[in-house]
Amino acid sequence: MELELKKNTITKVYVIVDKLLTEEFSWELNVASMFQGYIDATNKTNYAVEEVKDISLIKPLFIENRINRGDIFLFTNAWTSAIPYIKHWSELYKIPVKLIGFWSRGCFINSDTEYRPLNDRVWRKSHEVANMKCLDNSLFLNESYLEQFQTEISRGRYADSLEICKFPLDYITLEFSLAKETYYKQNMIIFPWFIYNSLHEQIIYDFIRVFKKTQVIFAQEYTALERPLLINQIAKSKISFLPYTHSNIGQEIYECFLLETVPVIPDIIGLS
Repeated sequence: MELELKKNTITKVYVIVDKLLTEEFSWELNVASMFQGYIDATNKTNYAVEEVKDISLIKPLFIENRINRGDIFLFTNAWTSAIPYIKHWSELYKIPVKLIGFWSRGCFINSDTEYRPLNDRVWRKSHEVANMKCLDNSLFLNESYLEQFQTEISRGRYADSLEICKFPLDYITLEFSLAKETYYKQNMIIFPWFIYNSLHEQIIYDFIRVFKKTQVIFAQEYTALERPLLINQIAKSKISFLPYTHSNIGQEIYECFLLETVPVIPDIIGLS
């Protein structure tokens, strides 16, 4: 799925982030900025991106006709209850919009213990079916998730609206070109996140017990780094430790590849 330019109009892309579902420091919080970076890098000036974390702000926009035909609503987590609301308002106020959702979590994923608990799954699957029917496009992070969704939820229906996400991350190459050329690799392994636990710490120190000359860097242990400083730290490191708990869009992995830093990630579906 690619953005299609319309002549002499501005299409708004509303990136809907559900605060009830989105974890702190999740990749979902970066989707709006990634889309904006893509639009800037490809000079698609007919598009404007706005992140929305409170859908109660959207209904007045429909009522006041500030939502235009063809505007796009991008849901970073397609499990959100915001999808039927936007669909309802679109039909109620007769303003056709396009709805797109990322299916990165859900009851349809066998390995997702949070969204697929051992108790009743019937209503959860019904919820996913309803959201799928509201969406114009359902995007999946990998082939495995798409296959599980087709088996559990779509059951051969709506095939044209289901596709694997090809997210436009190429623009990051421009941002990283200077960092890659400026710094030389050092014997460093970096943990670039804000939050880590004792297990993460133990894994890293087990690693440097074997590779004794390796320096471990907890990049944001005491204070949050601005993005250029964090990129510089990753660029100097040989290895970046990314202990994901579930599959995601892969921006941090892609960034490591561009900086020629080896990303170490868990062996979980969608990342291996």
